[in-house]
Amino acid sequence: MTTRPSRPPLVADPGLTLVAGLLTALIFIVGLEVPLVIGTEPLYVIVVLLGLRARDRRLSLWVAAVATLCISVHLLLSPLVEFALLFINGWLSTMVIWTTAILVRQYKQAEQKAEASALEAQRYLDVAGTMLVALDTAGTVVMINRQGCAVLGCDEQEILGTNWFDRFVPERQRERLKAVHLQLKAAQPGVEYFENPIVTRNGGERLIAWHNTVLRGEHGGVAGTLSSGTDITERREAEWRLQASMKDLADLKYALDQSAIVAVTDVGGRIKYVNDKFCEISKYSRQELIGKDHRLINSRSHSKEFFRELWQVVSNGQIWRGEMRNRAKDGAIYWVDTTIVPFLDDRGKPYQYMAIHTDITERKRAGTKLREQTTLARLGEMAAIVAHEVKNPLAGIRGALQIIGSRLPSDNRDRPILKDIQERLDALNELLEDLLLFARPKEPRTAPAEVRPLIETTVGLFKRDPGMAGVSVSVLGDRPTVLADAEQLRRVFLNLIINAGQAMDGHGVVHVVVSSKDGTCEIAVKDEGPGIPPEVLERMFEPFFTTKHRGTGLGLPTARRIVERHGGTLQVNSSPGGGALVLVSLPLPRQETP
Repeated sequence: MTTRPSRPPLVADPGLTLVAGLLTALIFIVGLEVPLVIGTEPLYVIVVLLGLRARDRRLSLWVAAVATLCISVHLLLSPLVEFALLFINGWLSTMVIWTTAILVRQYKQAEQKAEASALEAQRYLDVAGTMLVALDTAGTVVMINRQGCAVLGCDEQEILGTNWFDRFVPERQRERLKAVHLQLKAAQPGVEYFENPIVTRNGGERLIAWHNTVLRGEHGGVAGTLSSGTDITERREAEWRLQASMKDLADLKYALDQSAIVAVTDVGGRIKYVNDKFCEISKYSRQELIGKDHRLINSRSHSKEFFRELWQVVSNGQIWRGEMRNRAKDGAIYWVDTTIVPFLDDRGKPYQYMAIHTDITERKRAGTKLREQTTLARLGEMAAIVAHEVKNPLAGIRGALQIIGSRLPSDNRDRPILKDIQERLDALNELLEDLLLFARPKEPRTAPAEVRPLIETTVGLFKRDPGMAGVSVSVLGDRPTVLADAEQLRRVFLNLIINAGQAMDGHGVVHVVVSSKDGTCEIAVKDEGPGIPPEVLERMFEPFFTTKHRGTGLGLPTARRIVERHGGTLQVNSSPGGGALVLVSLPLPRQETP
């Protein structure tokens, strides 16, 4: 809102008014004393012109009125013979006096309006929230507003007339900014906005963002520059602090992503964010996970009560910690040590959860391996006892039964009973053999062995089993040579082919493919059966676990131990096209690496 300038007082300058009055009186007296002299009346114009120096624009009018009165009195006191001449002279002088007075008054009105406009403009400049600085072509300050003075910490009179660059610009920036000023002075584009620090009265620095324009003189030439500046010191420091905080957060996120599996869910358990490690271990893409809940990776290993207690803890705003067993997209099982942190709103209610997982699969495997080794050590001790205390007596019992059977007549009805006992003893002996082989495997006697011919001879042994007459075996692929114990490998392949035939109920085709690449010989054994259920697949290598009506559960564990003793691996998976797929990998000799 603008304010109207107040009306000036009647007498704005008493001294000047007194001088005007004395001069008017003097001219009047001179005109009376020298009545015949023509030209004293125009002297009143000089007194009227004194109004140019007065603050009151009405002074010239008051002088004109008094001068007119004086001229009129002078005419009345003049002789009649001179009246006509004096009247014409007085009339002309009065016209000149009033014309001058009116012009002086109009000039003063224009002057006061300009002053009022300047004051109003100065008010606008002073209340502006930005610095306003005008420089001439030499860089001298010719105008600065109140905000500029406040930022610099100086009075206006201290600033005006000083060189801006020498006094208020840091020395390290001085030459560069002088060059910028020269560009502005030359009216070159491209320097309308820039940022630079200025030096305040106390020696501190403030960072100012400037917008600049060129000031032009009456004839269009460059007279200087006008710059509006905003103090952005606090804002820029806040931005720097924010950038530093964002970098710290980015570094923390990077460190977290490199070391942990992270997921963020809403209160309903739907996934909002997962990091790369989560995708890597779960085998799901980010698009497949976002919007889903964690049931997508549920291994069905934990009870409903387990998850109920978990959600009860986190929904109450508490942190939950524990271990979880999950399933990847390809069916692989992995273990994670999990911490679930609820994020709370102003009411203390969770609005999202962050789950931070650590992969402990290898640790779990190492624990399982340690337990297996402990079990195997005890099993080995037991096997030694069994071999000495059970196996030898069984052999003696079977030999005695054979002798008894040979003495019985061929038509004796007890002969079938003896035969059945012998078969049971053979089965028990076979079980003991498997147990001994698993508990105390022989060290392989390695020699060069061609894998494919070895498998083909194993197929020949397999075909002797009358229960597998409906199973055919297809052997295809390369003919690599490995360093291995041929007899032990033959036992492995025979076990795998028998398992494949049994999975198809004795009818179908077992496909065996041999390949070699990257220094490894790979043997794939695939059947056409129904596949392996996930709950069975997880326990395939547990000793004594079996799904067969009659079986020891030691076939696959023994096969894997043999392969591992040869420096290889044995894996069992469900084939994507149905059936089971067993992969045996054995190292190739270096000289035969493709």
